[in-house]
Parts: sequence; C-alpha cells; structure tokens
Amino acid sequence: MDKIHGLSNKEVEEQIQKGNVNTLPKDNLKSNWKIIADNVFTLFNLYNLIIAIALISVKAYTNVFFFAIIAVNVFIGIIQEIHGKNLVKKLSILNTAKATVIRNGKEKKIDVEEIVLGDTIVLAQGDQIPSDAQIISGEIEVNESLLTGESDLILKSEKDTLLSGSYVVSGKCYAKIEKVGENNFANRIISSAKKQKSNNSELINSMKKVTRFTSFVIIPFGIILFIQAYITRQTDITQSVIATAAALLRNVTKRVSLINFSVLKDVLMEGRRVVNNITSVARIFFIKTIYSILLSVFCILTNMEFPFIPIQITLIDLVIEAYTSFFISFERNEKPIKGTFLKTALTNALPFAIVIMLNIIVLTVLGNGMGIEQNTLTTMMYLLIGFVSILAVQEVCMPFNKVHAFLFSTTAVGFYVATYLFRNLLKLSPLVVEQIGIVVILAIISYVIIFIKRKLCKAP
Repeated sequence: MDKIHGLSNKEVEEQIQKGNVNTLPKDNLKSNWKIIADNVFTLFNLYNLIIAIALISVKAYTNVFFFAIIAVNVFIGIIQEIHGKNLVKKLSILNTAKATVIRNGKEKKIDVEEIVLGDTIVLAQGDQIPSDAQIISGEIEVNESLLTGESDLILKSEKDTLLSGSYVVSGKCYAKIEKVGENNFANRIISSAKKQKSNNSELINSMKKVTRFTSFVIIPFGIILFIQAYITRQTDITQSVIATAAALLRNVTKRVSLINFSVLKDVLMEGRRVVNNITSVARIFFIKTIYSILLSVFCILTNMEFPFIPIQITLIDLVIEAYTSFFISFERNEKPIKGTFLKTALTNALPFAIVIMLNIIVLTVLGNGMGIEQNTLTTMMYLLIGFVSILAVQEVCMPFNKVHAFLFSTTAVGFYVATYLFRNLLKLSPLVVEQIGIVVILAIISYVIIFIKRKLCKAP
C-alpha cells in the first residue's frame, strides 16, 4: 500500500474557510420561557381565569378551588416539558472526543470538532467513527446498534461507507471523511429528535377539533345562560354567576400533555400504551363534555337554571376523572391501535352521557310533579351523575385484575364518601327515603341500559 499523506495544512485551512468543519449542530429547542408561555397563555386558561374572576367578584370563594387544580396542572405540565427538553438536549450518539487523522503524512490526535472534509482518519478496535467516511485501505468489523438498533457485526472493507456513531469491533482501516457537522448521519438523527415539530398526530388533531368546537359554543352558551338567569328569571346575581360558571366549566375540555421518552426498541410499544390508554380513559372526560352541552341546551330551552355549582364539578374532576386517568396511564398496553381516537372516544362516551341526560330530564319532570325543591333535585342528579360516571370507570377497568378492582372500588367508595363528608361545602341536601328510592331505581335502570349497551356493542 502506498503511504497515505492525508491533507496538508494549506488544504485543511481551505476547508476551514469554506466552513467544511465537523462542528456540532446547534440545538433548536424551545427556551424555558417559551415553554412557560405555551402552557400558561392558552385559550382555556383564559376562560378559566375569567370564570375565577367572576366567582371572586361575587365572593363565591369556595367555588374557585377548581382554579387551584388548573394552576397545579399547568405547573406540572411546565415541569414535565422542561424536564423532557433537558433529556432531549442531552441526547448524543457521538461520545468520542478525539480522533486520529493523517495530515502532512503524519498521524496526529485532534479534537473531533477539528476534523474537516477530506481528512483521512485512522480507525482501530474500540474507536467510535466520528464522521461519515469511506474506507480507502484496510478492513474492520463495525457495530451500528446505536443507529439501527441491530447489534449484528458488519464487515467493512475498501470503498465501503462508514456511518458516524458506529463502533469498530475489530480490525484497522484508513478512511476518508465524506461528511462533516450537521450532514453526518448521527447528527441528522439527533437534530431530528431535537427539532421543534408541530404535533400532527391523529390524537392531537382530534383534541384540537374538540377544543375548537367547545370554544365555539362556550361563549354564547355562557351569555345566554347568564341573561336567562339574571334577567328572565331575575335570579340573584351571585347565583346567576355561580350557575353560569358551572355550566362553562363543564364545557371546558382539559388539555392533555404527553411527553414520552424511551429507548429505540421500546418506541412502538410505548406509543401503543399511550394511545390505547388515553383512548380508554377519554370516554370519562367526553361524558362530561357531551352531557354538559346537552344540559346547557336543555336549560336554555326550558328556561331552567343550570343545576350545578363549580365545586361539585371539581369533586368529579378529582375523584373520578383525574384519579382514574392517573392509574390507567401507567398500564402496559401493547395491543395494536384500532380505529380513530375521536370516533372511538365519542362512541364510548355517548351512551353514558345520554343516560345522564335522561336521568336529569326524568328528575326534572318528577321534581315539578312532586314539588321537590331544586337543591334536593340537584343532589339527586349529582348522585346519579357520579353513579353513571363510575359505571364508565368500571368499563375502563374491564377485564378486572387486582389493580383494576382496587381502582374501581376506591373510585366508587371515594366519591360517595366525599359527597357525604363534604356535603355542606358541596351544597348537597339530605334526602328522605322516598327520594333515595327514586335515585336507586334510576341507578338500576341506568345500569341495565349500560349493560344492554355493552352486550350489543361487545364493549369494552
């Protein structure tokens, strides 16, 4: 083999002048302030802030508790995203700091970032290939597992291409650098991972559709309900604000943030886990979205005051929605993803929302006929909403195992214990035997309807 001379000092300087140097690409990640702004300054946070201010203005302080939960949720979202950004920032395939090159006919050690296009590098056992190159002499075995996930050894000989980030397992060779900096294969992988990308998944797009729809209906509903309560029915201003706030809060869909980091071989399974678990628990959130819109329309058409207050909604959010979601999100779920998110979630949620609305309509008719006070009717409605929502939790938990049994039982017991312990805070009235009987009968009918639905649809 003829002696390899490599580049001269003049040729190296020419490549440096042209910018053909193996410098690492700059990060293109969000700043911490950008992350904070994206999480804080959202349309629904604005809605929630306006609702909170309205409640504070009429001194309905206990009903503002929902805003503390939203603030905590935003804070957690910010912390998670910053943590995720820092993890991505640390991503690196190239771990070697030095490389052996031949310049002016002599071997010398230089920093990896000093390599220029056309340099000749010397590679031997244990070396990591610092830049994409082509073998000009010798033979080596390389491991490309960091790039491809495959741990098989690959024999490379003269004129074969070497990818940056690969490791030399055996042999020795001389190779000419063909790509540097951001053009390297390893750096392209890292740059792609670090690049800010728009969320264009079916899951995110579905949530955006729901967000746009609820944004469209929430303001006119709020205005109509307030005018109807305050002017048409001449309800007290405080009660009008509280009822309107409750209606709006039920229509505000919560944003779901997902940050996933996993080793390459687990990405597919992790994606299935996230999508399947979110699709499963989404029915619980969409139940509230659907029946709250239907209930708002019902209240407008019948000139009825919205029956619930914000603090009551907060309890359902915490005990049923958030608690279940937290548990299910950690479940392993490697089943192939079926159907589309929005269609599946709405199909799962619709029967429960319809059953809730039927209960509310029946109780409204019975209340008018039997002279039941509105606060008592609200209590009966609230208990049934909790019951039907717990049936949705039961469906999410199927098939039952020890963890699912614990989740279902603690959700059911927790909700009704909380309604008893905090009945004064929740403004719930005690029920007489006759009223309890009505609630039980409607609960049984609700269960039968859901049971038939499961059999017909082969759910869950």
